Amino acid sequence: RAGGKKGPREEFVRCCALLSQGTHVICGTNQGRAVRLVRDTGVWSCLYKNSTCQFTAVSVDELLQVAVLGDARGGLSVVSLSGAFVGYTFSAHQGHVMDVFFRRCASTGQALVYSGDNAENAAGGGAIHRFALDASSGHMRKSCTI
Repeated sequence: RAGGKKGPREEFVRCCALLSQGTHVICGTNQGRAVRLVRDTGVWSCLYKNSTCQFTAVSVDELLQVAVLGDARGGLSVVSLSGAFVGYTFSAHQGHVMDVFFRRCASTGQALVYSGDNAENAAGGGAIHRFALDASSGHMRKSCTI
């Protein structure tokens, strides 16, 4: 660019999760937006924005209408697909979040979120964290590191 000025960086999708009916996709971008794409119409709608994030992983629990996105700095963002709570980001890892997924506790039905990073530590590898999710508020409580 003339004068050495940099323009805004190009935004692109870094991760996505296809919802079960195949009509919607939840995507995370390199500029910290969690967006919903309606596949038939191509219409995008922003669900959450945190410009400090570069999303790298996403998982969706359709029953709870919650998405969790991991980012390149070790954060996790919790986003309501229904608007039931305001999305937020918290520091969860020391490195790049590589994967996020949901599971249900067989005995209690509690929604659990697992996330893994690629941080180097004294043991030589990354970590997997497990969080209990309260879907009504979006609050996640760390329950252990594996």
